[in-house]
Amino acid sequence: MPGHTTLFVGLGSSHGDDRVGWMVADALEVRLSPHALVRRAAAPLDVLDWLDGIECLAICDACEGIGPAGSWRRWPSPLTGVPAARVRNSHDLGFLAAMQLAAQLKTLPREILLWVVEIRQVHPHKSASREVVAAVPAVADDVVRALAAGDSSGRSLLDSPLSPPRERGRG
Repeated sequence: MPGHTTLFVGLGSSHGDDRVGWMVADALEVRLSPHALVRRAAAPLDVLDWLDGIECLAICDACEGIGPAGSWRRWPSPLTGVPAARVRNSHDLGFLAAMQLAAQLKTLPREILLWVVEIRQVHPHKSASREVVAAVPAVADDVVRALAAGDSSGRSLLDSPLSPPRERGRG
């Protein structure tokens, strides 16, 4: 959608817990639209096609090495101390390498936020584990909070303010 300056991308695949980025994107689609653009990608390199005019890029991906399955962490800009991403195959460029390429192409957004969720299994034709499924609402809530809170100057990273949630049962 033209005019958006914030992009959330859920990275993943259909292989078990690796779908967690997609699951978070699905959870955010209704909550962030029309305040930000929400997309799903199978490879970090896909994100480069969507960066024109984007000032804030928020990403969620699966990871290994931060704790038990379902544990998660957010990295704000600048992305320091991020563990090396898993490379799915020889044709895949990892997230950090894709961001380095975006910097060289001068399309890197000024603000990048990364959420990672620890995974347990990535078997084809398997559903996500219960631990990873249970983490999705908390990660989605944190994405909304972080984008609404804004950057270091306090400016919201959303294109328009979020409306307060409506109480259930009231019109």
